[in-house]
Amino acid sequence: MKKKITISLFVVTCIFASALSASAAWKNLTASASMSYTPNSTSYVVRGDARAFTDGSPKSGTGVYVKGTLKYNGSVVASDDDYDTSNGMPSVTLKNTQKKSGKWRVDTYAEIYQDNGPTIDTKKDSTEEYVSFTANKSKAKLGSEKLMITDNDRNKWMQYVDNSINEKIKIAFDDALETFNLESENLKYYDLGEVEKIDGFSNKELQSLRSKIYKTIFEGNEIENGDIYPGLFIGEESKIIIVLFKSQSNGDNHKFVFVKEDNDWAFQDKETKKEK
Repeated sequence: MKKKITISLFVVTCIFASALSASAAWKNLTASASMSYTPNSTSYVVRGDARAFTDGSPKSGTGVYVKGTLKYNGSVVASDDDYDTSNGMPSVTLKNTQKKSGKWRVDTYAEIYQDNGPTIDTKKDSTEEYVSFTANKSKAKLGSEKLMITDNDRNKWMQYVDNSINEKIKIAFDDALETFNLESENLKYYDLGEVEKIDGFSNKELQSLRSKIYKTIFEGNEIENGDIYPGLFIGEESKIIIVLFKSQSNGDNHKFVFVKEDNDWAFQDKETKKEK
């Protein structure tokens, strides 16, 4: 009888310890993207902030990761990432200076990760704004440049910029597809920020794909500021994802291949070729 009581207490102790461990884990992950801008004598500075927030407490072997990307007229001009294993609130600040008006976007990707295991949770956020910059040269010495966004100009300029960016991206990807001898009619295109919209996969599989792409290309320093933002191309069988992007500095085309293995994704190969 005494032996049975001892076993029961042991089981209760294990369950209680397990519950404590689970309650201490990170939870309620949130991603945040924000933007501000400041004029100076000859130009203006845009600041983007990417943050991740969680509830709970640290759990051994886990952490919170955030990746921030600042884009100007569709090109990456700044990016950075951060990890936090103690407070669960990593953040990065991105800055870039321009002299001309343009469309700005901040993308934030956040995840709760395990050192030896699958990603626990992922979140993303983004914000974009068209900044119209006008310098009053007659009063330049007084630092009276004007940074303004007017309702009358916003829609017209946003449409113009969207069309210009889309045309720039189309030309870049058409060149990359031709360079790597890929048939565009057999592939479906997705923006990297639209991974969750890919049909035929579970949320877990799409989270894994996004995480693998970010860790391989962004954390691996394969992409530089100013490069055309990566695009995803997927065939009918949906077992291979091809990621393409173009270097702004020399026009090189880059191809990264990810293959589906059971319910996960794995990086398979990469290739770089000169533009045609």
